[in-house]
Amino acid sequence: DIAVSNLLVQPTLLRPEPNAAVQPLTVTAQLTDGTTTTVTDRALYTSNDDSVADVSRRGEVRILGPGTTAIMIRFGGAVAAIRVEHPFPNVGTATPTMGTNATHPIDHHVDRQLRAMNLPASPRSSATEFLRRVHLDLTGRLPAP
Repeated sequence: DIAVSNLLVQPTLLRPEPNAAVQPLTVTAQLTDGTTTTVTDRALYTSNDDSVADVSRRGEVRILGPGTTAIMIRFGGAVAAIRVEHPFPNVGTATPTMGTNATHPIDHHVDRQLRAMNLPASPRSSATEFLRRVHLDLTGRLPAP
């Protein structure tokens, strides 16, 4: 029996485009016999956050507000996802980020995402705040006062 082995979705990242109310997706199913077929009109679509983007039954994405979300695509037992990014309005003259304080490779990734979304970096937490957060993460309970 021929089955779906993979879903390919284009584009893989959506950002707002001027003069584009909706942005269409193209979904291609790779089948176990090595062939491909376009299934855009038969796939199922779900937005993980309807305040950022919604998606029609035909795979047309409408970006609604700032934030980041994913559009999940399902067909024939296979699942794929694309990312939707809508930057927040730039409210200041410059977006403060971690800049030269970024010391770990993950810091550089976070800094790039903050810049792309026009978000400032959070200030460094105090030792007390940090320990409170770690305690909550590890135990699932707030520490005693």
